[in-house]
Amino acid sequence: MPIECSFNYSNDPQKIYRAEVEFITKDEWLQELECLHSDLTEEDGQLSKEYSSPDSIAGTAYAKIAAVYPGLTAPLLARTEPRTLLDGEQVREVLGSVKHIHAQTAVSLFEQVQPFVDSVEKSHRNNTMAYWPLLKVVRLFTKAEALSTGAIIVDLVGSFFLFFETL
Repeated sequence: MPIECSFNYSNDPQKIYRAEVEFITKDEWLQELECLHSDLTEEDGQLSKEYSSPDSIAGTAYAKIAAVYPGLTAPLLARTEPRTLLDGEQVREVLGSVKHIHAQTAVSLFEQVQPFVDSVEKSHRNNTMAYWPLLKVVRLFTKAEALSTGAIIVDLVGSFFLFFETL
């Protein structure tokens, strides 16, 4: 998921720092779920024995699905059709939407955006849904002079913290 940093042209003092958190569509998530479900299961439809290995394809698929559906066990996820998973209310609320965030400080913006981009297992342990698998792009807008020319910095790797440390 890319994070884009652009110049903030807003003159509203309440919106010195802004962000747009854009989520994938329902169709995009269904397509992703179908691929992940295929990776999580064997050809006979049974749960892959590799699902508990984080370095395996099945383990990666399980981690991504479980991040969004932390209350479901691996065997239950393997038995659940991807289309059925779309019915979750929390997931339906965000798919295809854009969340607009604004702040007066970089720290405040960081704190508001962090829950969406954090891929640490905290949410899974707390049995709360993680949003990172559902993100299409996060756009950050700031008054950084270097961006006033129209330049856009794009982070594809996850060096999100670097942006805030330089402000």
